[in-house]
Amino acid sequence: MLMDAENPLWPQWLAQGKLIAAIIDDAPGSAATVAETQQSILDKTGLDARTARRFERLYRFLASEYPEALNGKPLAAGSVAVAELAKLHDCSPSAARELATEVFTGTLPADGIRARLDEALAQSTASVRHRRLSTSRRVAEFERDAVERIRRNPELLGLGPVDELQVTPSGRPLMPDMVLLQQGLRIAVEVKAAGQQAPMHVVGGYLARLAQLLQRYDRAVLVLPSDCVELANLAHALQDEWAPSPIHVVCL
Repeated sequence: MLMDAENPLWPQWLAQGKLIAAIIDDAPGSAATVAETQQSILDKTGLDARTARRFERLYRFLASEYPEALNGKPLAAGSVAVAELAKLHDCSPSAARELATEVFTGTLPADGIRARLDEALAQSTASVRHRRLSTSRRVAEFERDAVERIRRNPELLGLGPVDELQVTPSGRPLMPDMVLLQQGLRIAVEVKAAGQQAPMHVVGGYLARLAQLLQRYDRAVLVLPSDCVELANLAHALQDEWAPSPIHVVCL
């Protein structure tokens, strides 16, 4: 590896990256000076714009994330290896830290870093998939459990005795989860597995759904998890804007 003549502890590409960063940082910000800056970089380094930009980014990455690697120790990593380390750092900073010493001493080539990056990407993808699956399961379990609890004991809704309860079969998304009949009134029940702190537009979506149901039913009930009391209070506060008649919110 070609080391820098003025700083023999650094490879030439890294010294060039530092020089390019300094040229860019010292240049005025006007558009008229862009061509002059590029020409200055070419004159002082002999690098084309793409390579110069890559070396600058890699230098800034090391200065920001691994400043200790630039102070007083020989750095024998090639630019390709550091580029792969930067990708790994974006995916898993802890995994990158584990390999950093081997990378900087030149004992771990780019292919070895790339293999670890592939593992980190696979783990990250699996983790995201697991979280999404877990969330979907929690939503389905709450909604299924809430419907069953209300079916066994409709008075959990706080509406008093009901004359009849109908659970909507699956595959009918426009229908409410349940319909209650009470003294001639038809009451729609919608179950939502909301989080404790749902964004305002999500709450608005729930209320818009209830407003839609109130076009066909006499009353509408929103059922939320037991830890969503604040969300229920917010729904009540916004009901005048979204629902044409009073709604009923229950936390189970």
